Amino acid sequence: MLRELLLGALFGTFTGLMPGVHVNTLAVLLNGALLPSLTLFAMGLTHTYLDAFPSTFLGIPDEGTALSILPAHRLVLAGKGMEVIRIALYSSFLATLLFIPP
Repeated sequence: MLRELLLGALFGTFTGLMPGVHVNTLAVLLNGALLPSLTLFAMGLTHTYLDAFPSTFLGIPDEGTALSILPAHRLVLAGKGMEVIRIALYSSFLATLLFIPP
C-alpha cells in the first residue's frame, strides 16, 4: 500500500510540474501497468497541489496582452507570485479536508 502511494506521489509530482501533462494522460499511457486505484488517487491529489506552480509562473503573458491575462498572472506581474501559490495551496488543502467523508 505504501508503494502505491509513493508511486502515485511521484507520478503526480511529474504531472503537476510538467506543463501540458495531466494525470489522465499519464494514466492512459501507463494503463498497461494496471495501476491500482490508490496510485491514481495519490496522483490526482499530488497533481492538484503542484499544478499551481507552472500555471502561475510559466504562463505569464506580456503586459500588452491585457485581454488574455488571468488574475493570478496580474498578481505575479505585481510581484505577489508567492501569494498566488499560498492561496492555491490553501484552497487545495481545504478542498482535501472537505472531501473527506464524515
